[in-house]
Amino acid sequence: MDAKAVITELGCHPDTLNNTKLTQLILELHAVVGTPATPSACNMLYEVAAVAPKHVADIHLPFLAGYVADERIRKPQFAAATKWLKKNKNVPVAELDVAAFEKASGVGVSYTDEQIGAAVAKTLEAHAEELQRMRYHMKTGKLLGQTTRSLPFVDGARVKNILDAKIAETLGPRTAFDDGPPPAAPVKGGKGKGKGKGGKGKGKGKGNEAGASAAAEVAETTAEKIVFSAPEENEQDDPKLLAEHLATTGGKVVTRFPPEPNGFPHIGHAKSMGLNFGYAKAKGGICYLRYDDTNPEAEKPEYYKAIREAVAWLGHEPVAVTKASDYFEQMYAYAEQLILSGHAYVCHQNKAEIVESRQKRTNSPWRDRPAAESLKLFRDMRKGKIGEGEATLRLKMDMQSDNPCMRDLIAYRVKFHEHPMAGDAWCVYPSYDFEHCIVDALENITHSLCTLEFGLRRESYHWLLKALGIYRPVVWEYSRLNITHVVVSKRKLRALVEDGFVDGWDDPRMPTLSGLRRRGYTPAAINKFVDLVGVTRTENLVRYELLEHCLREDLGNIAERRMVVLDPLEVIIANVDAVAPAAQTVAAASFPNAAEGTPEAAMTYPASFAAGKIYIEARDFRLNDSKKYFGLAPGKVVRLRYGPVVRAVANDVDAAGNVTSVTVEIVTDESTLTGKSKKPKAIHWVGWVSPTTPPAQVAVRNYGVLFKSENVAAAPDWRADVNENSRVDLVGYVPPVVLNDLKVPEKHLQFERVGYYVTDVKSNALNQCCELKATNALF
Repeated sequence: MDAKAVITELGCHPDTLNNTKLTQLILELHAVVGTPATPSACNMLYEVAAVAPKHVADIHLPFLAGYVADERIRKPQFAAATKWLKKNKNVPVAELDVAAFEKASGVGVSYTDEQIGAAVAKTLEAHAEELQRMRYHMKTGKLLGQTTRSLPFVDGARVKNILDAKIAETLGPRTAFDDGPPPAAPVKGGKGKGKGKGGKGKGKGKGNEAGASAAAEVAETTAEKIVFSAPEENEQDDPKLLAEHLATTGGKVVTRFPPEPNGFPHIGHAKSMGLNFGYAKAKGGICYLRYDDTNPEAEKPEYYKAIREAVAWLGHEPVAVTKASDYFEQMYAYAEQLILSGHAYVCHQNKAEIVESRQKRTNSPWRDRPAAESLKLFRDMRKGKIGEGEATLRLKMDMQSDNPCMRDLIAYRVKFHEHPMAGDAWCVYPSYDFEHCIVDALENITHSLCTLEFGLRRESYHWLLKALGIYRPVVWEYSRLNITHVVVSKRKLRALVEDGFVDGWDDPRMPTLSGLRRRGYTPAAINKFVDLVGVTRTENLVRYELLEHCLREDLGNIAERRMVVLDPLEVIIANVDAVAPAAQTVAAASFPNAAEGTPEAAMTYPASFAAGKIYIEARDFRLNDSKKYFGLAPGKVVRLRYGPVVRAVANDVDAAGNVTSVTVEIVTDESTLTGKSKKPKAIHWVGWVSPTTPPAQVAVRNYGVLFKSENVAAAPDWRADVNENSRVDLVGYVPPVVLNDLKVPEKHLQFERVGYYVTDVKSNALNQCCELKATNALF
């Protein structure tokens, strides 16, 4: 049997023959297992050839094909089977643990209609109130998903048939209500779904008090800074669309924060959150958190989680958490509608050919193919009969337009990649350009707010919604947040992680919100920064120092003070016994500037010099004194912070002339001091535990900016611009209280005369937040 005959017998699209490598593999597998008995098994054999090679070793493909051909493995089991084989890719076929493979793949697992019906009934019972309220307007995708998750390896088509039948049995015939506009979704007090981390500890969607308070301030000022048309002023081509929209929303402002879960959210996303959540809140409206998850290759569950936690941490409260993938079925139906109305066609140009034709403004050879032909091919794409890169669904827009975003954009492409949320239910995925505007319309968004680089897409956004005859939101673009010494490109941030420049997405040097959180940034500081930056349509470069300023303002009131020495110089107190034992331990203030009588004013920790030996910072002693130097020098006095005045009486130096230790004496009668010595400057210190035991040590990490150039985008090679000194690991000598501080997650401390630090449970270290005062010492 020749190649064409095999391809035809298996039901593959004739264009499969254009892919020589795929065709050869199909022929090889067909030679081993023959032609499967059912069309579904034939489709699965095609998937073994087209999809499995990305996950399964070549030697295992015939083994897998055998299970597929006799239908011991069907579509619901395919992903599990390939996953198991991928883990065992180096195991010869003869040595595979067949029993383990069959168990992991669900071979032999089956369900009766009664079992599926019972699971469906349980799901419907859990959603009975919503079903009665929404009736046939209710999206059944989540019902289907909940049921199938309770029945591992079940055939989704069987579940859907039984689910549809049960819903019809429950609701009865369709009514006028079911054919009218859907009812408005109830607002549940602003609490989002899922979990997120609050300030110090975990909390549900609500976030934390500090973040919520700062977010509320942003909301108040946002309404003053930007003015948009009211929802009722958003004119539509068909007045009925606006009427239906207003009936659904009650005339409220509805916005959305729509990140793609292809990385951790960064400081730029904080600006988008502030605008979208802030504007909705200021106008008494609602805001969705929506994952724009249409690219399964780049998206991971941990990215969804990181986004959800960041939103909650910053104090924002979505009315609901949704996903573009929730609407895959509806978007697919819209795609078929566009084909039938002559607004879309299946194209076989490859990526390079599409780019060239759009540049030259020449039509695709397949642009005018019959709608019926495009519809059949598009359905074949969904069935997995057409390989990746062999076809796309394109919108029939205007190839002569001066706007490149109007030159027949891609609406759908084939991707044989399991979706992190939708699983392996789909092998065709909508593009961002197709999905974004449609889901905005489906969620009744009143104001679609995007950054300036999406400005060219406004025309295509409106074109698509008009072609579908559905509601069109207001679109407005604003400038991205660009900060000196920082990159916010997801591509570059991912490269920093994958190429080992940093230790992960939450590295404290990263501008991700989780990185900033480990660096000690607070929700209040970030929201204040977003508020100060404001919302404009002018691209500018905000100085990093402004972000640090916002942090200092917040930490100045909440960080407990501690004396910590980072560059130790040994000091021997020769006459420590001149002070009574009880006075050799002093009470150091946690909040020295607190008002008298407040709880903070009473907060202290013990600091002792009873061992007769302490550490001071090496910079606090010089052999040669100067007029503007306020530290120790031979014969000079200083005050030990919270303790006595001491005078330097001797010092030791090594062969290189470096001071190795200093001997001081306590000034027992301070009334004898004269001149400038009457009010000596205070220096911080840490006492030894005993004459032979130094103070406790903790890991301390100091940070500089990650990039040397202010405008990283202008650097010839951004990788070469990475600051190799962006992290310095130190040892901090600390009083015992700091060991207890380390046990408290995200506790902020001020190292006196040094800077602000935060406890980092992940690394069991103290991370530098920023210096006490703004300096130019960014490196």
